[in-house]
Amino acid sequence: MKKIKVITDTTSDISLEIANKYNIDLLGQNISFGDETFVETLELNAEDFYDKLVSFDGVPKTSQVNITKITEMFEKYYKDYKILYITISSKASGTNQTANLAKNMFLEEHDDADITIYDGYSLSLGYGRLALVAAQMANDGKDLDEIIKKIDYLKEKTKILFAVDTLDYLEKGGRISPTTKIIGNVLDIKPILTIANGLVESFDKVRGMKKIYSKFADIMKDEIDTEHTVYILHAVASDKVEKLKEKIDGIVDLNNVEVASIGGTVGTNTGPGAIGIIYITK
Repeated sequence: MKKIKVITDTTSDISLEIANKYNIDLLGQNISFGDETFVETLELNAEDFYDKLVSFDGVPKTSQVNITKITEMFEKYYKDYKILYITISSKASGTNQTANLAKNMFLEEHDDADITIYDGYSLSLGYGRLALVAAQMANDGKDLDEIIKKIDYLKEKTKILFAVDTLDYLEKGGRISPTTKIIGNVLDIKPILTIANGLVESFDKVRGMKKIYSKFADIMKDEIDTEHTVYILHAVASDKVEKLKEKIDGIVDLNNVEVASIGGTVGTNTGPGAIGIIYITK
């Protein structure tokens, strides 16, 4: 019986270290700073990305994984594995559509291939954790149906909250108007954002960054399922990670909290200093 090979794309914010640990292959999205183009994660880590971002006069351009890279990955594994490719949300990127096109074209020539394209319907570790769980289960010898059932459940129950330190990058990326940015900066308003229906949506707002940590904790405490790992995401903001840990200590066991960096695709819109948390609801 064929083993299962889990593939995802780099917007999942799974680090190279973790990908190697769990035998996950990453398909990289491109990030361009003018004439310079890098493959997210694989060629440009989070720290280097933010260094470039703050000194770049403009907005970096991101592009989805191309069909050639996807097809090459299928070619690499189809003989020995069932392939499970968990993609970024189909509402936020064309990667899922491209992956399905690549699959259909590939099956025309390789009808013995077993390929599943799964819409992660989220961003960052909102769907990256699905790939992590799928890979762990695959390594434990679980079958594809059982893996899909599990990640379907987790996808339904995943809650993401994040806040940005500055509104500049949301405005540059066209997510908010210049007027909203000016008013927000004057009043020190920090929007709390979430992922809903596969896209970034406004969730709440507070005055000042210090209130973010308490707000996250208040929202979490009544709805979190503490059996599952909690992920704290940050954009070169390790100081904020520690402050958030202080607020959620007691709500969750900090030994069950993992910390990850927000990569280039998401970071293009959040900018440095962003902080977020991902957990599973009851």
